[in-house]
Amino acid sequence: MLIFASSWLDKEYNFHRFCGVVNLKDDDEKTTELLTSSPNYIVINYKISEIEE
Repeated sequence: MLIFASSWLDKEYNFHRFCGVVNLKDDDEKTTELLTSSPNYIVINYKISEIEE
């Protein structure tokens, strides 16, 4: 899973941040937290496979 997302204002420290989990997973608490915090995001799924010739 890849995510293209925007930063959000951290009201406690008054600056924009973008941070979260390194390994994104479906139905993961930390991944959900990152997506909920970001005001805009796009989730991109991809599959890599070997082509036999």
